[in-house]
Amino acid sequence: MEQKLRSASSVDELMSLIYPSYWAALKCRSKLSAAASLATKFIQRPAADVEEPTYAAAYLNFDILKSIELEWRKTQCMPREVCIDVGREFGAPTNVFYKPPCVSVYRCGGCCPSEDKQCRNISTGYLSKTVYSCLSCLPAAFQHVAS
Repeated sequence: MEQKLRSASSVDELMSLIYPSYWAALKCRSKLSAAASLATKFIQRPAADVEEPTYAAAYLNFDILKSIELEWRKTQCMPREVCIDVGREFGAPTNVFYKPPCVSVYRCGGCCPSEDKQCRNISTGYLSKTVYSCLSCLPAAFQHVAS
């Protein structure tokens, strides 16, 4: 059971493992209430409504679970836009600098749902970026004129 919990890849899967029958009923109730609220826009209901059934452990808040799911999705292993230092990436000599000094690329990042896996790329490609390279050591004549 612990291995299944550790390898769960979504809130839905996790809740299905922890509360199997309750989670199914709660999801069904959620879908029914969503359909009922949609139906009330089109159909006038009589004043004496039938009371909705209540379920045990109704303390689970779907808004909280949705925020957990959103955070979970953000942290999954996938390509992410990162900023890299051009000089460090290419091992430039210390007298050379680049403008812009950093460029945006996509690199693999995030967490895997299972501890026995590691987030890393399965393919690579070359990306062309145009930067301006400058020599930080100016000739002596230019240094004297500039000061």
